[in-house]
Amino acid sequence: MPTQRKSAGFTIVELLVIIGIIAILIGLLLPALSGVQARGKKLTEASQLRSIGTAWSMYADLNKQAILPGYIEPEAQERWRLQYEYPAPLQQGDPTSHIIDPEVAAPWTWRLLPLLDYNADLIRGYTGEAFSPDHPLLYDVEDPTNLDRPLTVALEPSFGYNAFYVGGWLDVVSMGDSSEVVQPRYWNARDAETNERVNVIARSMNQIRRPSELITFSSASRFDTPAVYPSINDDRPGSHLVTPTRLAEDEQWRSLTSNASSDLVSSTASGNFSANPHTIQTLASPAHAPIARYNRLVSYLRADGSTDTAAVAELTSQRLWIDTADRRDFIHTEE
Repeated sequence: MPTQRKSAGFTIVELLVIIGIIAILIGLLLPALSGVQARGKKLTEASQLRSIGTAWSMYADLNKQAILPGYIEPEAQERWRLQYEYPAPLQQGDPTSHIIDPEVAAPWTWRLLPLLDYNADLIRGYTGEAFSPDHPLLYDVEDPTNLDRPLTVALEPSFGYNAFYVGGWLDVVSMGDSSEVVQPRYWNARDAETNERVNVIARSMNQIRRPSELITFSSASRFDTPAVYPSINDDRPGSHLVTPTRLAEDEQWRSLTSNASSDLVSSTASGNFSANPHTIQTLASPAHAPIARYNRLVSYLRADGSTDTAAVAELTSQRLWIDTADRRDFIHTEE
């Protein structure tokens, strides 16, 4: 008698069990894969930061140990007759087309780019955009008069520069005899506690006393609205500037730790949350604060070329940002 052969296929129940097992395995693997990806991005960020540090040191070597200025106001550029150029003329026959607009050249970015071989990935790596001759990030070949792209490169790089206290923010200053000179802001500072004159700006490599501590660059962003920020997106626009918690006597930002007092706990649409070492509160408008990308840690570069990472809460000491500060709560006045 012929016998019936059992089907070799799976039953619906067996398929559901298999799908459930696969879903569980995916759920277990995704966090691990996400962590590996974040670590990879963090390593890339550290490599980019070291390249920035090498170029920063090269600038000093080429300029008799003068430190790269953090910002040169257009008026100061005009007084010093400074002009910066794109890597090549953008229009044949036009001798002015390769001159960078003073507003674009004001931040440190375009002054350091020649020492980085105009590598946009080192400047704008967090965006994930790839640089190519066909789609340049540095300037608009089609329309050289369009400042949007070069200005974005100048103002929103991956890393902010400690520009007020390293290199200096240069502006035209009126002196007591009615003359005008180019001076960095806070050049006439006094210790708020002792009222003694103090030089808070390192303008020469030879002036730096604590190169293994002084922060020069860090991952940073600009915050236009004073608020509490419990989390930061990895692709949040960067800033050319980063500041310590205080500029002179004005508080810029603070870290909200788990031990924060009740007045530092904010309410959101989803309810109250407890502050943590990664949460920042901005108090100035705008504020340029260090931010954590990829693994909730801020990447930063020291004056000696070494890099490191830390939670925002670990970067609140003024000694990390001002080379001559003798205490973590150092405050200076501006005359």
